[in-house]
Amino acid sequence: MARLGKERGQAGFGKAWRGMARHGQARLGEAGNKADSTTRVRNNRKGQKMAKIEKTKATQVFVGIPTKIDRDALTEHYGVPSEGQELDKLEMANLLRLSVDGQRFGTVLAAWRKQLFREHNCLLVAADPGKLVVADPGSRVEWSANQVGRGRRAIGKAVVVAYQTDAGRLTGKSNETRQSIVALNDGKLRLAAAVMR
Repeated sequence: MARLGKERGQAGFGKAWRGMARHGQARLGEAGNKADSTTRVRNNRKGQKMAKIEKTKATQVFVGIPTKIDRDALTEHYGVPSEGQELDKLEMANLLRLSVDGQRFGTVLAAWRKQLFREHNCLLVAADPGKLVVADPGSRVEWSANQVGRGRRAIGKAVVVAYQTDAGRLTGKSNETRQSIVALNDGKLRLAAAVMR
């Protein structure tokens, strides 16, 4: 019977140590390598290239599978959708042979929507559950208003949090950052802080 550690890449074998082993790394002797830059390629069960991981001393950068092939398949099937045209997500997922609930489908769909907007000024917005529709001018303005409102609320919350932070416990750069945020609109901040309490 073969040793499981050698085939499975457990931390007890190779250059790996506890907490650093990933599937197959100990067998390859890469888990403990902390050189300036190492690169390895993970494979999924079918042997397709899944993700390239570039590991440095401080960070790991994940570079995933490009979406161009899938975006091209959607563009070939749908072309440039016309205003008011309704698109079914399930049909798109079947075309790409992906799960409609999967992360890959979401990534490809987001990339295709960005491409359509960037190249053809075509905005796809959510309609009924599982459907997308190409927005007409009224829908575009409504979508824009929603995005602006979300942004304003997020910025307002961030400014109120900075205003209510105890400045006496901050040091150096943190205090300067707080002061610059608070200086943006001091009167409205006091009113907002009073309302939020």
